Amino acid sequence: MKSGRFNAGLLIKYPYLKIPKLVRNTVTGGLLGGIACLLMFVLVNTFSGKNPLSPYPIRLMDFWVPGFAIVFTLWYFKFGRPMQIFHIWEGLLGGLIVNIVTALTSATLLALYLNNFRPDLLTDYIRESIAYMNTPELRNYTVGKFGQEFYKASIKGLSGTKVSDIWVDDFGRKIFYGIFVILLASVILRKREPQLENLPPAAGKPEPKRKAKAAKKS
Repeated sequence: MKSGRFNAGLLIKYPYLKIPKLVRNTVTGGLLGGIACLLMFVLVNTFSGKNPLSPYPIRLMDFWVPGFAIVFTLWYFKFGRPMQIFHIWEGLLGGLIVNIVTALTSATLLALYLNNFRPDLLTDYIRESIAYMNTPELRNYTVGKFGQEFYKASIKGLSGTKVSDIWVDDFGRKIFYGIFVILLASVILRKREPQLENLPPAAGKPEPKRKAKAAKKS
């Protein structure tokens, strides 16, 4: 009874313990992953001198971070329970939670950063995107493929880009790329499950000690 009252008291004092370990680990991993995405964004801008929102390949540099967050969080959860089976549904569910939380955190922090600290990055992004659309090769391709009206509408849409549009773009891209990492990581971690039942008795479960010999007859 004392143990029961003690455990109940812990749950009341630390409600975080009521949450299943899979959810706790993956939400934490997602939050850290989202923060790391913003840090990568800032570092790219600081050390490369380029706009991380640019339509050029540099925009993709922070998209490896969610993948790393997914793999590391699932690995941490799996090897934190070495004697328990890591089910593939745990990898899929856990990876999905990490992916969503990372994308939400990253997109929200990015929007706050652009609104409050670097609004000039959005202005430069709009200018660079319009300049890219006006290159002869892309303009001729777009007009020839979709028509002049579509091309004009694209330029107009770029001119009206807002921070909310960047939020949607960042969130959607990270979710899309993260799905492939989730599937791959879940399968790989599941295949590496140790098969304890196939190990010899000495390596798997130790045999019970032999009983002591009976006392000598008097």
